[in-house]
Amino acid sequence: MSTKTILALAAAGMIAALASPSLAGLNGTVVPLGCVLSSKEFAGPVEVKNTSGKLILKGTKITVIAYTAYGKESETIVLTKDLAAGGLVKGSNTYQNVSGGCTASVYYPKIMLQPKRA
Repeated sequence: MSTKTILALAAAGMIAALASPSLAGLNGTVVPLGCVLSSKEFAGPVEVKNTSGKLILKGTKITVIAYTAYGKESETIVLTKDLAAGGLVKGSNTYQNVSGGCTASVYYPKIMLQPKRA
């Protein structure tokens, strides 16, 4: 792996950790997703694109953070159907005075494998 790739992955991990600090310490994986929110006085809903390249299963929670003139606002999108790679899902909130767009991510908890018993 090249140094640039390692730095890019580290930066993505830091962004994801900042986006969801309560999850960062749980030794899972936070996967950033594409996020679009028009920068208008009143903007919404957020549009999230599955840029992970993998299927995101029904029931998965996507965390969205919108950056406004007043700070960070967030919402959680719970998928009602599987989200294919490149697929889109929309949030429901309307945001006021969007200043810095948005970020979105999915958290996958660490799966502990149980040893096989003889």
